Amino acid sequence: MKKAVLLLIILVNLSCHKKQNEYYLYHNLKGYSNKTRVNQEFLTGYKVDLVGFFKEANHKQLTILLDKNTTDSIVENYKMAIHIFNKESRAFTKKGFYICDTSPSMHTFGESKYLINEISIPGKKIDSIILFLYDKKGFDGIKGDKILLKNINF
Repeated sequence: MKKAVLLLIILVNLSCHKKQNEYYLYHNLKGYSNKTRVNQEFLTGYKVDLVGFFKEANHKQLTILLDKNTTDSIVENYKMAIHIFNKESRAFTKKGFYICDTSPSMHTFGESKYLINEISIPGKKIDSIILFLYDKKGFDGIKGDKILLKNINF
């Protein structure tokens, strides 16, 4: 009986946490404290306004708020590289950073457009993240500008 009650409490807590995150997504991350203003373009028409950092039950989430004029068609033309640097990565990877390559897809919450990426890394602090785009057919150099994020806490 105690296990069932404990499980119910955990499930309700996770459900409320997820609904709270959705509230912020519908409102352009307004009022959410763990975010960074970026206001930078990868390419013309592919602009990042903000990046939010959410901690879920068993993973972390990098949530990229795109400019309202960014379209699905431009997002789908590129893959995104996410290079994550932190003290733990130096100990566990040969290159000294984690690489998360993704084929981003746009998620819409109300009028807000996002790229949402789950990342699995140890620790609560990230020294820096570098984001960049490359051709969806394969890496043939960086397309456009890199975006650098520093001193991130989950």
